[in-house]
Amino acid sequence: MQSPPPTQHVPPPRDDTSRVMARLAAGGLALLLAMGAGIAWSHWQDARQRAQLVLRSYAGIYAQAYATRAGERERRLRDIAALLQTTPQPLGKALAHALQGWPQVRNLELLGADGAVLARSGAASRDPAQDGSLDAVQKLALIGCSASSSTCTTPPVPGPAGSRLTADLLRLSPPIGSAAWLAAVRVQRDSALLPDLRAAYPDASLQLVRSDGRVQYAYAPAAQGARAMLDGRISATVALPSMPLTVVVSLPRSVLLRQWLRELLPYAALLLLLSAVGAALIWVATRRLRGLERQRRDAMHRLERASAFQAFRAKSNELIAGSSSEHDLLQAICDAAIGLSDVRLAWIGRPDAQGRCEVLAAAGAVDYLDGVDISIDALLPSGRGPFGAAWRSGVAQFNPDFGAHGQT
Repeated sequence: MQSPPPTQHVPPPRDDTSRVMARLAAGGLALLLAMGAGIAWSHWQDARQRAQLVLRSYAGIYAQAYATRAGERERRLRDIAALLQTTPQPLGKALAHALQGWPQVRNLELLGADGAVLARSGAASRDPAQDGSLDAVQKLALIGCSASSSTCTTPPVPGPAGSRLTADLLRLSPPIGSAAWLAAVRVQRDSALLPDLRAAYPDASLQLVRSDGRVQYAYAPAAQGARAMLDGRISATVALPSMPLTVVVSLPRSVLLRQWLRELLPYAALLLLLSAVGAALIWVATRRLRGLERQRRDAMHRLERASAFQAFRAKSNELIAGSSSEHDLLQAICDAAIGLSDVRLAWIGRPDAQGRCEVLAAAGAVDYLDGVDISIDALLPSGRGPFGAAWRSGVAQFNPDFGAHGQT
């Protein structure tokens, strides 16, 4: 026997618990992301400020040390110039004597106004001011420095054995014969501060830039000039007092980014752990709340069915009290069952003399009863269904699934 056509299943709308937990999860994720972004931004600002503080500190220390050394060199040159103004010795011999007391200097030279070497003491070497590879602007800067300057330091040029030579120039006043400049040629050496600077930031660069934009001294493996140092780099600059020079200490931004990312790793791991724990807690709470919600819905459904049954009983009693016809009473009871509950078919039957079920009244999906063969004889297949069992036992039968019971 075929079962009544099944009711079309409509999936229940998403319960409030799921929506609340989804919003809670989204809010928690947004909060964690906001916290992560805030921590990342704060650490980036701290890393930049820390780097700028370190770079500015090194730049200031280097500027002070350079100004001190430059002042000492200028005083030595002035003492030598004063000696040359008064000594009766030949200038070359006087230069040689002065060079013996200044071991950091390679050569002492007297230069004419045009930069020509008039007298020299020390090892033969190419004067930075006479380097033939320099352009006209550099030569002018090296030879003349400036019309108003009394001292200047030439940019370094290649020297012997891969060294770099530079010269400190002092304008002679008054000139000694045709000599207008006293020059002390020395090897350009890296600052003693560089190891400490590179220990803090291995890719840091240090440059001493002249007022004309040319580099006086450079320790910058990744840069080739003042402009190149400032492009994409974090830098600190300190101007030397009373000198046309600026100290530039810079750091590639990528180095700071790598350091920043390393510092963020513990926080990122902590945020991931918090996210995982939060997700697990939300998942457990969601499952628990969904179970409680299902229990609540089931209880409500049972309560609604019990309420409908009570209403149906009250209606049946009312119909029994006011009915005058058996057929009308039975039909009214079936109609009440359909109207007051969610059942699709209600029918009343009784066995005839042969034990076959006779339908007395029906309401709802009555097509199901067409050609129905129901008996109360337990020996027959048609008598083993809920109707036959209820009639024989006098006990109400409940069948939750027609498809699972072939006797229906």
